[in-house]
Amino acid sequence: MSISRKVSAAVTYNTIRIVISTLLSIFYSIITVRWLQIQNFGGYGFLDGIFSILATIYVLGTHAPLLRFIPEFMAKRDYPRLRKLLSSLQKINLAGSCIATLIIFLGADVFLGALGRPELAFYARLIALGIVPRAVLGITKNILNSLYEQKFLSIFETFFSALEFFLLIIFVVFLKLELTGIIIIGLITNSTAATVYSLYVRRKHAQLFNGEEKPLGTDTIQRIIKYTTPLTILDLVGSFLSSAGNIILGALRNLEDVAYYDIPNSFVERVFLQAWLVIGTIGTISLTEIRYSNEDRFRFAIEQYVKLLSLYAFPVTVGGVVLAEPILLTLYGSKILPSVQIFRILLLAYCPLKILAISDTILRVTEKTHILLFGGIARSAIIIVLGFWLVPNLGATGAAISAITSSAIVIASYVYIIAVRNRLGNFIPIGVLGKYLLSSLLMGAVLGLLHHLLGKATIPLLLTAFTIGPLTYALALRFVNAFDLTDKKLIMDSKIPFKSVILKLLWKK
Repeated sequence: MSISRKVSAAVTYNTIRIVISTLLSIFYSIITVRWLQIQNFGGYGFLDGIFSILATIYVLGTHAPLLRFIPEFMAKRDYPRLRKLLSSLQKINLAGSCIATLIIFLGADVFLGALGRPELAFYARLIALGIVPRAVLGITKNILNSLYEQKFLSIFETFFSALEFFLLIIFVVFLKLELTGIIIIGLITNSTAATVYSLYVRRKHAQLFNGEEKPLGTDTIQRIIKYTTPLTILDLVGSFLSSAGNIILGALRNLEDVAYYDIPNSFVERVFLQAWLVIGTIGTISLTEIRYSNEDRFRFAIEQYVKLLSLYAFPVTVGGVVLAEPILLTLYGSKILPSVQIFRILLLAYCPLKILAISDTILRVTEKTHILLFGGIARSAIIIVLGFWLVPNLGATGAAISAITSSAIVIASYVYIIAVRNRLGNFIPIGVLGKYLLSSLLMGAVLGLLHHLLGKATIPLLLTAFTIGPLTYALALRFVNAFDLTDKKLIMDSKIPFKSVILKLLWKK
C-alpha cells in the first residue's frame, strides 16, 4: 500500500474516533464541572498538572523512540533488532512506573504539604494506583500507532470514551463520589484499556514480540539515546508548560482561579488537539517514511499537513470567538462567566500557534531534537518569569498571557530555523491559507448575524449555528476555489469515505 493511501486510511479512522471521543469528552467535562464544586474541580486540575509532569519522569523516555524507530526498522525489515528495542523499552517502562507508585505512596503528605495543599494527599495516593496501567497503556498505544493500527484504536478508543462517560454517570451523578469518583473512573478505564491493547498487539503482531532478538549495536543505541534524551527532557518541560498555569495559580492564588483558567484552556486545547490526534503521530511516521523513501516529496507532504491543520483550525477559531459566551455558559453554567474572555484570547492565539506547531514534528523527523530541548527550556524560563509576575495581579488572565507569549517566541524560532537555517524554504502555503481564512470569516459573519437575531435563546442559537456553520464554510470554500487539482487528486486516490460527495461539494464542475 502506498504511503498516501496508508496515511489517508489512518487519518479517516482517526477522524471518526476523534469526532466521537471529542463529543463524549465535552459531555464528560460538562458533567464534571456542573457536579463538582468549583474548588474541587480546581483541586483536580492542580493534581492533574503535577501527575502529568511525573508521568514524563517515570516512563524514563520509553515512549519517544517508538514512533521514530519502529517505522525505520520496519522499512528495513530488521525484525530481530526491532524485537530487542520493544522488549527493552517495555521492561524499562514497567520498572519506572512501579518505582514511581511506591515513592508517591510514601511521600504524598510531605510533597503536597510543601506545596501548601496537604488536604490533597489522599487523592494523590488514589491517582498513584493508576500509574502502572497508564504507563503500559501509553507505550502500547505508541506501538499500535507506529504499526498503522488506527482502525483498531478508533474502535476501542471510542468504546473506552463511552465507558468513561457511562462510569461518570454512575460514580459522580448517582453515587455522588465527586473527586474520588473521577479518579476511580480513570483507574478502571486505563487498566482495562492497557490489558485489551496489550493482548491485541501481541496476537496481531506476534512477529514483533516472538522470535530471535539481536543486539541493537553501539551506533543504533547512540542514535536512540541522542534522539530520546533531549525529547525526554523536552517532554518533562512540555508537561510542566502545559500544567504551569494550574500549578502557579494553585500556589499563588486559590483553587477557584485554577478552575477559571483550566476550564477554557482545557477546552481550547482539546479542540485544537483533535487535529493533532488525527494526524500528529501519523505525521511523524509518514514524514519519516517519506524522508527515507522519496525525499523530493518531503516539503510537499509538510505543506499538505499545514493545509489540513488550517482547514480545521480557522473555522473553529472564528466560530468559537463569535459564540464564546453562549457556548461556555450553556455547557458549564454561569459560575464560569469569568472564563469567557480568557476563552477568546486563547482561541485567537492558539490558532496560528497550533498550525505552526508542525515545526515540532519536522524537527523530530530530521532528528534535531536538541533544538526542541533548547526551545522547551527557553519557554519554561519565560513562562515562569511571566507567571510569577502576572498571575498574582491578573490571576487566570495572567496565566493565559504567560502561556501564549512563551509559545509564540519559541515556535517563531523553530519556523525560522527550519525555513532559513535548514534551507527547507517556505512550507506555509500562504495563498491557500488565505482562502481558508476568508471562508472562515464569511462563516463567522453568518454566525454573528444568527447571534444578533436569536439573542439570548442560546440553545436554538447553538443548534442552528452548528448546523448552518459547517455548511456555510464548505460553500465558502467552494466559492473562493480553495482547493486545486492536486487536492482533488489526493482525495480521489485516498481511502476516505464519501469521496464522491466531497468532490461534488467542494469542486465546481
